[in-house]
Amino acid sequence: MAWSGFPVPLSGFFADLGRLSVVFDLAEAVETSELTGGEILCASVGPRLWQGSVTVLPYRSAALERAAARLRRLQDPDASFLVMPPHMQRPGQPAATIGGIQNGRELRLNMTPGATVRAGEFLSFSYGSSPVRRALHQVLQDATAASGGLTPWVEVTPAIRPGATVGAAVELARPVCKAVIVPSSLSPAAFMAGRGNDLSFAWRQTLR
Repeated sequence: MAWSGFPVPLSGFFADLGRLSVVFDLAEAVETSELTGGEILCASVGPRLWQGSVTVLPYRSAALERAAARLRRLQDPDASFLVMPPHMQRPGQPAATIGGIQNGRELRLNMTPGATVRAGEFLSFSYGSSPVRRALHQVLQDATAASGGLTPWVEVTPAIRPGATVGAAVELARPVCKAVIVPSSLSPAAFMAGRGNDLSFAWRQTLR
C-alpha cells in the first residue's frame, strides 16, 4: 500500500516488521565548559528532543528487504514517520485533554474520574499550526483524576513548548512523536541462505 503522506503512521511502517529492538531516550541539549576547580558549567543550546535507534532482528530475506525499501524512502529529505516508546503502551487508557498548563513544566489532565497516570508513563498531543507539531512528554509523578475529572498538577519532561493549549486532545494509550532517520545511520542487513542479520537505523524527533 502506498503511503499517502508524511509523517507515516505507526501502522504504515512498524506494524509488520517482526521482532524489533528499540532504544528510546531524551537527548541532552547543553553546551558545557569546565573550570580549573572542576566545576562544570552548562548552558542550554536548544530544545531537548527524543531520539533512539531501531534494530530489526534477524529475519527472512524478503521481510528484511521490505523493511529496507521503506527505510530508503524515509531517508529522503521530505520524509518523516511516527515513533512511540513501545514498552510503555497502555491499551484501553481513557481519552484525556489538557486541563491546564503552568510554569512551562506542569499540566493538569481532564479525564475520566478515578483514571490515573503514573510516573514514567508517556503522553503526547498536537500543538501549533503550519506546521502542526507533536509533543511527547514523560510524566514525573502519579496523578489521579478527581470527581470533576481534573488531575492535580503534574510535572513532565521535556519542558512544554509554546503553542500548547488547554483543551487539546492527549494521547495516553499510544503516545507518539514525529521523527526522521538520522543521515548515514542506516546499517543494512547481510544475507545468507535466505535469511539476513540485523538491520538498524537511528532516529531523532523533528519539530518541523
